Amino acid sequence: MKKITVIILLLLFVFVTKSQNSFEFRISNSFYETTFITFEDFDNNFITIGGRSDTIGQPLLPLLINYTKPEDTIIHLISKEDSCVVLRFIINKPNGNYLFIGSLGFDDETGGLYIWETTTDYETIWETYYQLPEPYEFLEVLDYTIDGDNNIAVSGNASYSIDKVSYYYLFMGKVDMQGQLLSFNIPEPYKRSISSSLLSKPDNSGYYLIGSSSYNLTLREWIEFDWDLNISDYGLFDWENGVGGITSAKFLQNGNLLVETNFQEGISLGLFDEDFNFLKDTLLTEGDDYVPFQNNSLDFTDPETIWIASQNDDPYWTSGTKYYHLYILDSELNLKGLKYYGGNTKYFMMDLYATNDGGCILSGMVPDTVGTLYTDIYINKVMPEDVLTNAEDTPNPFDMDVNIFPNPFSEMINIKTIRKGLQFNLYTVTGNILFSKRLNLLNGTLSINVSSTSPGFYIYHITDNSRVIQSGKLIKK
Repeated sequence: MKKITVIILLLLFVFVTKSQNSFEFRISNSFYETTFITFEDFDNNFITIGGRSDTIGQPLLPLLINYTKPEDTIIHLISKEDSCVVLRFIINKPNGNYLFIGSLGFDDETGGLYIWETTTDYETIWETYYQLPEPYEFLEVLDYTIDGDNNIAVSGNASYSIDKVSYYYLFMGKVDMQGQLLSFNIPEPYKRSISSSLLSKPDNSGYYLIGSSSYNLTLREWIEFDWDLNISDYGLFDWENGVGGITSAKFLQNGNLLVETNFQEGISLGLFDEDFNFLKDTLLTEGDDYVPFQNNSLDFTDPETIWIASQNDDPYWTSGTKYYHLYILDSELNLKGLKYYGGNTKYFMMDLYATNDGGCILSGMVPDTVGTLYTDIYINKVMPEDVLTNAEDTPNPFDMDVNIFPNPFSEMINIKTIRKGLQFNLYTVTGNILFSKRLNLLNGTLSINVSSTSPGFYIYHITDNSRVIQSGKLIKK
């Protein structure tokens, strides 16, 4: 294989230090750039894996973004002559080196599993590549898990095209920490969702894939694999909401399974025992215009501080603004904190990662200029106190405690918050008050009938003891 080239890039970025252990920054360049996942190594250094191309639709060159705080950020651009490399995940080996997992191919086809061990300075120790069998041409690595024997199981999509029609099938592979291939399986005609979670079974006897997939057009919400990656069982959750298009899942220390997914009614969080019997659930957002983050949207280091995220399902290249939501729950699904971020630009969030200091890192992209296809990388590190503190008392000008949707509205305005004792006032643009409503919210949400208002622009205020803590513009269609 051709030699890996690592280029250190100069940066242009804007950052805000919000507290001792939290910060927010974006990296501004005239490229299409995105992120995949974030990782924290043994020395508490953060690495966000992303990609760059001249414009959307072209093959991405891997980006490795190293930082402990914004002003220490270094970006490494990875290239490999005559081949296309996609790096998706990173592992800290027991010897301190990094192990990258991704795909590699030629002529813009990433046609096999790629494993690369490096030093912490990205000097190559070794690399290995496993080509997919015919007729498969393309591999998309989507998740991984490390089992009790320190082996790495990988899931993704294997695909090929015939007469410009593409066929996608579930891919499963397993390697050891030295990159030796232990097993792989492409169990046609299983088709995998673009967003599912691969988990090691608590008894270390195999693996679960949690998320929507299909077998001859028959829905599967979970698939069980044995130690050699053969399918041993499958089924549906006994859950009224069911598993939708984007799913994140994680086992708690007590053996219960936590699943976040989107479906027609909104974002839902379900709790199941080790046999997947339903225990309880909670609805986090209402409406079909909210989705979890694309790659991972659920994580924790402390099961009593579980981080959950969601965002508006709205393309980043369209005009307007966009919000994302961050929740803190305990292991019984009690909501401890909630913040809404955005309103100043479009956010397209990719990953949530729980950090060792009790916080989390949210990564994604924002438009370089709204309405174009060029994007900047966006990273937000949040601590629990940033969410638990009232928004008007935090240094972030773009966080909120009250979500008002939809906007534009027609018949109803919905208001969601976990704060108590607030008041909602709606005004005309000339300052005349139309009505005022005390927010005594049932289950955190209140719906107000505004069908009598005329189409146009309106101003709202949220007050706490007559102090305006949030304001904005609403549009009646």
